[in-house]
Amino acid sequence: MVAQAPSSGLRKAVVILMWVTVAAVFLTAFAAFNRKGVWDDFVDGSKTFADLDDADAFIGTAFLFYFALTVATAIVLAIWSNRVATNAKARGIAISPGLAAGGWFIPIGWYFVPFAQLRKTLAGRGDTTSLGWWQGLWVVAMIGSAVAAQMFDSDDSVFQADEVSSDLRNQSIGLFLAAIAYVGATVFATRALRSIEAATSGA
Repeated sequence: MVAQAPSSGLRKAVVILMWVTVAAVFLTAFAAFNRKGVWDDFVDGSKTFADLDDADAFIGTAFLFYFALTVATAIVLAIWSNRVATNAKARGIAISPGLAAGGWFIPIGWYFVPFAQLRKTLAGRGDTTSLGWWQGLWVVAMIGSAVAAQMFDSDDSVFQADEVSSDLRNQSIGLFLAAIAYVGATVFATRALRSIEAATSGA
């Protein structure tokens, strides 16, 4: 199998998208804190239903932005993964470029399938520690943000003001902690991507 072209441009694009996604998660956390504040003011009588609708629209837009960036990152990361895995296979490493790329789109499997393939590309030549931290923190961030998104159920709590406020507070904190985990994951991902690229290019 012939090695593909260098992947440094794709790697840089992945890193940029990861950091923009981090910003989107922080924006979503801010939107959640804002909605909590608007709700408390609404209960106190200083905000209206229109203000609540605006706060809901803000966090909904933030979540949509975060989701779109996550998908975009996965697409570019899949292309990069296919390229480095193909380069590794050309060097005689037993690896599946298809799984390295497609693993990012397998439900639940995205937590370990692509990472297992990327670990193979290193073949004992690169920084497996950064790869492990990237995987661990990314799993925490993904699950944490998903759980936080479900912490507030307006259908169940709409008539209990204190409970709504508590749910919104917990959601805000959960999203903020997920954003912190994303920061760590992105720092380690940046190191791991560079190490994998060096290992597969023969550098």
